Amino acid sequence: MRDRAEADANGSFYFDMGAMLLARPTVEAYCNFMLDALDPETFQREREIFGSRTDDKVRWIAERAGVTIEPGQRPYRGVA
Repeated sequence: MRDRAEADANGSFYFDMGAMLLARPTVEAYCNFMLDALDPETFQREREIFGSRTDDKVRWIAERAGVTIEPGQRPYRGVA
């Protein structure tokens, strides 16, 4: 599939669109997994705490894991 997308620049848009559409739910699912692993009580109330704001979940997890997110730096800059 990748070879086909790279061979046809116009057709590669559809492969890119599919990847972009699946990326957000994948991050959301992983955030939910991490929330449950780090703090099951927060996970139980995640909809009322975070709503549909995946970015807030990522920041919360990063804070608990001791990771600094710098939005202007890679890799965050490339996907945000």
